[in-house]
Amino acid sequence: MAARSPIRRSAALSGIRSCGKNLNSSRHVWTSSKRLRRTRGSRRCPACKFTSRGTACWSLLMCRTRRFLKTNLNVIANNPGLGFALDPNGFVAPTGPLPSHDAVAAKAAAKAREVEKLQAGHSGLFDHLLKAANIGSGSGGAAAATGPRVGGAAAVTTNGNGNGAGGSSSGGSPPLSTLMGSAVPGTATCKAPPGVNEAAYEAARRQFLEAHSAEYGYGGIIDSLYPKEVGCRMAPNEHYMDYTGSSVYCQTQLDNVFSELRQCMFGNPHSANPSSSFTSDRVEEVRDMVLKYFNASPADYQVVFTKSATDALKLVGETFPWSEGSMFRYLRENHNSVLGVREYALKAGGTFQAVNESFVDRWAMRGDSAGDHSPPNTRFPAPTYSLFAFPAEDNFAGVKYPLSWVRGVQSRSTDSHRWLVMVDAAAYVPTQPLDLSQVPVDFVDMSFYKMFGYPTGLGALIIKTSLVPLLHKVFWGGGTVALATSEDNFHVLKCRPSDRLEDGTVAFLDVIAVKHGLNMIQKLGGIRRVQEHVACLTEWLYTRLAALRHSNGAPMLAIFGKHNMPNHRQVQGGIVNFELLKPDGSIFSYKTVEREAAGTGFHLRTGAECNPGACYNYLGVQESEVESLAGKKEGCEDDVEFIKVQRPVDKGQDSISSADILRSIANSNISLAHPAAVALKWVEAPLGSVRASLGWWSTFDDVYALADWIERTYKDRVE
Repeated sequence: MAARSPIRRSAALSGIRSCGKNLNSSRHVWTSSKRLRRTRGSRRCPACKFTSRGTACWSLLMCRTRRFLKTNLNVIANNPGLGFALDPNGFVAPTGPLPSHDAVAAKAAAKAREVEKLQAGHSGLFDHLLKAANIGSGSGGAAAATGPRVGGAAAVTTNGNGNGAGGSSSGGSPPLSTLMGSAVPGTATCKAPPGVNEAAYEAARRQFLEAHSAEYGYGGIIDSLYPKEVGCRMAPNEHYMDYTGSSVYCQTQLDNVFSELRQCMFGNPHSANPSSSFTSDRVEEVRDMVLKYFNASPADYQVVFTKSATDALKLVGETFPWSEGSMFRYLRENHNSVLGVREYALKAGGTFQAVNESFVDRWAMRGDSAGDHSPPNTRFPAPTYSLFAFPAEDNFAGVKYPLSWVRGVQSRSTDSHRWLVMVDAAAYVPTQPLDLSQVPVDFVDMSFYKMFGYPTGLGALIIKTSLVPLLHKVFWGGGTVALATSEDNFHVLKCRPSDRLEDGTVAFLDVIAVKHGLNMIQKLGGIRRVQEHVACLTEWLYTRLAALRHSNGAPMLAIFGKHNMPNHRQVQGGIVNFELLKPDGSIFSYKTVEREAAGTGFHLRTGAECNPGACYNYLGVQESEVESLAGKKEGCEDDVEFIKVQRPVDKGQDSISSADILRSIANSNISLAHPAAVALKWVEAPLGSVRASLGWWSTFDDVYALADWIERTYKDRVE
């Protein structure tokens, strides 16, 4: 009989056979023990995904380690000064002399210099990662020799919460203490932002912390974390305040993403090879994490990955069961991407209606029958479906709308006419908690880069499982179809909702990166800590800006939203949208403000912010007046900032200012062709504003610097 190899012999002694895929890894084993729980079908090795019929997978490493414990302890005791590692059979083997104290200190010093160099902006993260992986260096190193692996010791595993549990440290974000290093919460030395009065800054900061120390900065650690996590990519005078446009990623988040990519081999998930199976498991892991993050049951909801929040809205529009009796009703303050869904309703012969907040309150919450839509009678017994859409938070002024609308609108359904609800959560979920177990919305869209900056090009549609059979999919592509023929018009879509709705190969590397963004939010204390952090900064910024006055007592800003309401935390998000006013009440060009702010280091957004309903409502511009700009205006980036309109003049008033428009003309319905019996004046109405939006890495320095700059730059300025 041929002699067994050491590995095969060890496996035989313990009643376990190797899967044969990689005999150098102690995790690649499987057993036929009847004591293990079984289910039908094939079994896979957890490391390499080797499949065997009728057996179960099990790791032998701990079993062997305990078995040879005495032998291993003797080997270690007899070889002082050496390092050791476990071989596949459970024995310890020397790996060479341990480095001397001087060598360890020298390596630590070199690492510290490298970190300082990265933070100083002299080297990019990607160059750092290449160097760490020995790519492009003179010698390939051990990492280059072994090559990337699937599973094994380098596999990244997570526990039920999505955080790293065992395996490589790249499986999840490191503990918060690791992120902070030796920093102690609340002890970081904070210098005044460049250009501000240090004494005034210190007094304002001290007063702010006295009022909000329990809410600000995740227990006081943000001042220690910010310089190395975000600030290292910006100049000292820069302040990022466009979180609604795009959130920012942090260094630890990226390190975890690229560490996982370096250590694991990922492949197209539409296969059964090791890298494919490994990738499929990771994608499903993230799918589960997203559901848990929003407290959604996998039995009730499905996560469909899309290219963006806009693509998720488009998917609803394309597949919704529109008919001639359907209506697409939506809140006026929706994003352009929601407004575009109405084209699908019109194409099917349906109708659309834009409504305001008071209408929805009467219709959905008070049972006002005036808002009911009765589709025409039909010979067919199938019910007619209509859709109502609203933003959980609008991206223009940051107003948060009642999530109780969801149940209210759904309650307007009848046997012959059902109302479904779609919530645009793209601006909401980056700083607010959404609990789908309490808000049974039918469709929710989101974008992950708006939550934590990276990855871009990836969104999600969370859809009720029960609604999937109603969706009429027209185009089908790779990955969505179970069977198809080329000559006959025959195809069968896959049954699983995500499989049948995700055309082509899902962006699996981006999906895997989502895990590390979600983990970072959890490491900071969770989304409710983010909510508190952003809320206290928003309150301070609004209060400071609202108090600014010119020397003649006129306000320096007109601020939009619901900041001044008693329950402002329930109805106002982390956006401060405003117009800058001159001493006479006229409005500064928002393009001028944007240009000057950018030159000073402020990252702001100007224009209509892709929300014409909210923008023109706040600015007092009629939609018929906006339509006259067709062919002249190309979007927020063009040079058309004002529109000439006619407005009524109060008795004894010779002129009307733009500030008067903002205060009192929003509901004017006077026809330009029939001025009636009132005096009219031609005035310039703005077509955009300035938006400062805050997020998870915003700091007190950001809001203080903006308020201070506005006061210094625009007080008493007339040009």
